[in-house]
Amino acid sequence: MSISIDYLAGFIDGEGCFNISKPGAYRGTITIGSTDKEALAIIELALVGYKIVAPITRRVALDSNEKDYYCLRISKVDSVHRLCKYLEGKLLIKERQRKLMSEFIKLKVGRDGKHYTEEEVEKEMPYYYCMRTLNKKGKNRRKIKGN
Repeated sequence: MSISIDYLAGFIDGEGCFNISKPGAYRGTITIGSTDKEALAIIELALVGYKIVAPITRRVALDSNEKDYYCLRISKVDSVHRLCKYLEGKLLIKERQRKLMSEFIKLKVGRDGKHYTEEEVEKEMPYYYCMRTLNKKGKNRRKIKGN
């Protein structure tokens, strides 16, 4: 089964996340998560068609009130770059994150794992803080009991 880029964009708008993290050097990832493994398997297959490899991982539910959670994490520089290009102009909610990721990842393309100088890492820092601001959720993210 194939899916359109518009469907993929809609799924990412609802269930995806653009993130820049700093595990040592700054790194860009696009994550798509769902409790529906079958939906992610269809997306995984579609991504292969776009030459993007992102295996499904599973987080086991901690209690009986939760479902297992599955996710695709795209972290290879070329794959993140490619997906950002495919999604250009397609996202409704996360277009600012996509655009920022696209600008950030251009700093990484062609580096092939080479060591980064302090100056290069310093250039990436504003992207990290800007993405944190764009992804910020409210202060009180409590579970609502009842219903």
